[in-house]
Amino acid sequence: MNNNEVLDINDDEILAEAELSIVGELNDIEDTEESDAANESLNSIENVIEWLNRQNEVGFTVSQRKYINLIERLDAKYPDAHIIKVRNKDGSIFAKFPLNWLHIYPPAVRELTPEQREKLLQQLQKGREKNAKRRQQSTE
Repeated sequence: MNNNEVLDINDDEILAEAELSIVGELNDIEDTEESDAANESLNSIENVIEWLNRQNEVGFTVSQRKYINLIERLDAKYPDAHIIKVRNKDGSIFAKFPLNWLHIYPPAVRELTPEQREKLLQQLQKGREKNAKRRQQSTE
């Protein structure tokens, strides 16, 4: 390869193979003080979003159950998309989505009047009491 040639790494199979290789190497670490630290970092709850310029897919590695459930529902809803790529031994998953599925929004901010706030607090209290009664009835 000369300096003017560009290496094109758009082949998903090569990338997936490299990712699986890295995961395999991390799983094969021997028991040492260094590997204990590495394993501790692997067991932490970490979520990663990655995408590269000129790529039309976004990779997600998630370990939180909330996001795993969301991705599993999307995978079931869109079976042709083959969203979930790898299920790791630690329960986390690696998935890929089309880039146009990625949206980042700030949380909604609601300005409430004191009356609206009081009404919501009353509804919340009623819901809590109702759930407490259900729990108590189910334990009896």
